[in-house]
Amino acid sequence: MKNVILAFMLCALSVSVFAQTRHKANEKSYEGYGRNILAFNPVHLISSDFVGVGFSYERIVNDYVGIKVPVMFAINNNYYNIGIEAKVYP
Repeated sequence: MKNVILAFMLCALSVSVFAQTRHKANEKSYEGYGRNILAFNPVHLISSDFVGVGFSYERIVNDYVGIKVPVMFAINNNYYNIGIEAKVYP
């Protein structure tokens, strides 16, 4: 079971790496895509044995900062998690 989870995690990480592309140096990173990012996480794991589904919304404030609001609903327990994050893009 640990090998299956490890393989799934490695595949999920490699997909997110290919999703990010570089633009020309003089272009802003959000041009062409907009300032809003909606994301869906089909498997969201938390260390307290909660497995669920996650969604998130991110607003790019400027070239270097984004504000993210992730939401997770557990499928194996009556649990939900909502937060707010500040992301820095160097």
